[in-house]
Amino acid sequence: MSEELKVVITQRNGKTVVGVQTSDCDPVVTVVTGSFEEALFEVPKLVIMAKAQWEQNSRYPRSERVIPKAPVRTPEPSRQAAAKPAPKKAAEPQSKLF
Repeated sequence: MSEELKVVITQRNGKTVVGVQTSDCDPVVTVVTGSFEEALFEVPKLVIMAKAQWEQNSRYPRSERVIPKAPVRTPEPSRQAAAKPAPKKAAEPQSKLF
């Protein structure tokens, strides 16, 4: 485990998020209710908890990514093959114009 330790404190909309991370371990993040001073008071506890977690497992387990298979498509008959020929009309006698 790296000796370098990064602590990030972010305040937004009345919530304080405290995160602890080293370069070779996944971060440990918690939300602290209360003031900035109260969040600072929680930092040493979070560092101790993070180091204990990193000793057990420095990285979160990898998720098994399942790639869905594309559905099998059956070929559709072409439009021309699917179209039925029009029924033949009986031949009408042509009228003579002359």
